[in-house]
Parts: sequence; C-alpha cells; structure tokens
Amino acid sequence: MSSKSRRDFIKIGAAAVGGAAVASAVEIPLLTSQTQQKADELQQKDAQLQQKDQQITQLQGQVNDSSRLTGFLSLNPSERPVVEAMAETMVPSDAETGPGAKEAGVVYFIDRQLAGSYGKNGNMYMQGPFIKPGLTGPVTVGSVTYSKGSPVIRVNAGARYQHAFSLREFWRRGIQFLQDYSKSAYGAVFESLSADKKIQVLQDLFDNKPTNFTGPTAAEFVSEVHDMVMGGFFADPLYGGNRGLVSWKLAGFNGTNMGSEVGKTTKEIMRMTSHVRLTPQSLTDIQGGGM
Repeated sequence: MSSKSRRDFIKIGAAAVGGAAVASAVEIPLLTSQTQQKADELQQKDAQLQQKDQQITQLQGQVNDSSRLTGFLSLNPSERPVVEAMAETMVPSDAETGPGAKEAGVVYFIDRQLAGSYGKNGNMYMQGPFIKPGLTGPVTVGSVTYSKGSPVIRVNAGARYQHAFSLREFWRRGIQFLQDYSKSAYGAVFESLSADKKIQVLQDLFDNKPTNFTGPTAAEFVSEVHDMVMGGFFADPLYGGNRGLVSWKLAGFNGTNMGSEVGKTTKEIMRMTSHVRLTPQSLTDIQGGGM
C-alpha cells in the first residue's frame, strides 16, 4: 500500500469512527429516554396490578363471608322460611329487648348443624331395634318379651330418639308434617299465618295435638326445634347464629373478653366493688376474623 493510499485509508477510518461517535452520542440519550419511559409505564402497570389484586382479595373475602353467613348448606328453599318463622315466633324481636332469632340468624346456625355431624347423627347410637317409648305390654324385642311394654321416656331425653333415620330426615319430615297441619287446621302454611296463629300452632305441637305426625311426633319435633333455636340464639357467632352478639349483649355475657379492655385481670374484676360490663367478644374476635 502506498503512503498516500494509507493516509487516505486512515482519514476515512477516522472519519467513520468520528461519525459513529457522533451518532452514538445522539442515540444514547434517545434510548435512555425511551427506556425510562418504558420503566415508568411498567411501574404504573405494576401499581395498577397490585391495586387489582387487592380488590380481588377484598371481593373474595366478601364472597367467603357471604357464603359463610348467607349461603345455605342443607335447608332447601321451601324449608328455610318455615324454620325462620318458627325461630322468630319462639324468640321475637321487640323494642324493649331488641333483635330476636330472625335478626340473630338462627336459621343459618340450624342449617349448618343439619349439614354437619348433628344432622348425620354423628354422636348417636343408631343400631336397632327401635322401640317407641310408652307402649303398653307385652312388647317383644327379638326373642325377649316384655310384659309391661316399653318405658315412658320424656321428650328430648337421649333414649327418646327411637327413629331409624337421621336428624336431617327428622327435620325434613317434621317441617312437612307442620305445614300439612297448619294448612288443615288454620288454613295456610305456617310462615303465612298471623303471629297469634303461629303461637297457637306451636302450642298445639307442644301439646302433641296433631295426629298427622307419624314420626317424629309433634312434641318431639317442636321440642327439638326449640332447643336448636335457643342454641342458635345464644351460641358463639362462629357457628352461624347470634349475629352481632345480640343475645350476649341482652344477657350481659362477655364471651371471650376476660377484662383486658379495662386493664384488669379476671381475678381483679371479681374483687371489684363497682359494676363493670365488658364488651362481648366471640371466638372469631380472638382469631382476628371478626363477624
């Protein structure tokens, strides 16, 4: 290569490098600006995504609460208003004592019990034979004959349950028998009757007056309903009833509140000479779930 051509080559190369440097100097700020813009957009999208995730979490919590508090697990649409009407008749609301069984959500407590171990007779001995109480003798069970019949057992005693079906079926039959009796004796389904007639129907059941109850008997059914209504009204809200702790507030029961809100221990409160009413708290409160 001649010296001239070499010098020309070097000049051309230097010019090319210089041009590249100039171009890079222009492009780098452009690329930096575009990168920063994309980063800002990505950060904004990420913030929006986090906000949507929070909304989804909140909505899921509302769905879970709705399912837990208003969703039914066992009682069908025709049974729910009957059970709620019976509960409301037994524990009505009024201006003096406040909310009753309906407002306390007793029907939800009963529904959950029927869907669980209670409704499946999980804690009951369910092997036969099943012998009705109070039968006059002689009564033969297997190869043994009892000349004086079967013993008289009070309603709601454990040994009184002499049915080969579950408590869920017990309630299903009882509700249907109740509706049939209500229509034949008082002209309408139970939940459509006036308050006075509802009371009378339940009194008839307590007196075992209806003859269409072929198992359970009328007295057995209404007594079981009564006990479950009381359970739903006074039990911890964790089990579906006693919404807003209405019965505990009525009775002055503090639940799981042992006195921390007033800065006292349980023993100190017991020795106090002045009256202290603690704010009722449920199991869900100490679990952090609320109601």
